[in-house]
Amino acid sequence: MSPEEQHRGEGAVLGVRVLRYSGVQGVSLLGASVLHLVTIFVVAGFLGPAELGRFAVLYFGANLLAQLLTIAVKPGTIRRTFAEADDEDEDDEDDEDASASPQRSLGTGLLMAGILATVGTAVAIVLREPIAELLLGDRDDAGLIIWTAVLGGATVLFKLASIVIWFERRPGAFLACELSRPILALTLVTSLLVGGAGLEAVLIGNAAGTILAAVVGLVVLRGSFDAVIDGQEVGPILHRGLIRAPIMMSFWTMANADVFLLSRFVSDADLGVYTLASRVGFIAAFLPQGFRVALRPLRKASIYKAVEEQYGRAEQRG
Repeated sequence: MSPEEQHRGEGAVLGVRVLRYSGVQGVSLLGASVLHLVTIFVVAGFLGPAELGRFAVLYFGANLLAQLLTIAVKPGTIRRTFAEADDEDEDDEDDEDASASPQRSLGTGLLMAGILATVGTAVAIVLREPIAELLLGDRDDAGLIIWTAVLGGATVLFKLASIVIWFERRPGAFLACELSRPILALTLVTSLLVGGAGLEAVLIGNAAGTILAAVVGLVVLRGSFDAVIDGQEVGPILHRGLIRAPIMMSFWTMANADVFLLSRFVSDADLGVYTLASRVGFIAAFLPQGFRVALRPLRKASIYKAVEEQYGRAEQRG
């Protein structure tokens, strides 16, 4: 085989891997979205649009808590463990932030995530009455905030475990982890609603499904980390989260704050209808999103570097 044919083969291998990873991401995003949409239909069918609107606001609250806590640990853990950013908007070619012991970095990040999730959940539960008034306009709904907080805390560990699996280039395990959460949540929520439960049971089902999915992720990662908190890793992990927080929160707010803003001006029933319609429309964006993030775990692969050496950086990225 001539050198030219060999290098064409390297480019083809990278192309196939990008397509494979794009497909996995697309299936993951689309599958999770469809299953979540089915859950929304189930909630609307059993409880009506008004309760669906209240659930949408509480779900926003859970995700807001999860996002705030995730920012503190996820960017730094990914950077220290993989010498890579957890998003693609930066030039991350240098390895100066990489840890000399990735397993200890990952273990520190996961344990920090667990601690922050526990503390954040506890604080939200203590402040459940003012949070209930903020989200739902009634302090008497404080009981719903307990499970909203549990859902938010569990989401922190799930998100971190899931993205670590992705960066380990284990697409099958990643797909199983990502889809386990909506499958478990849908199964539990449907079972509880069939038994005559109300909105609190919907939150319990989602929280339990997320906890179980986080456990699935941690089991998959059991050989990838040392279960210790390394004091030398805590500072760099938190620092990375601090400098990434403004960007990550701005993007997250633009994508998710519509439900909360609308809840200030429309009825719960109208908000429920909007939630159902917006989730249907949102599915169309997931396949392009899968292609956009496919290269993240491949940037440190040898085939990616080989293509750059042969064709140059511009051709490689193109």
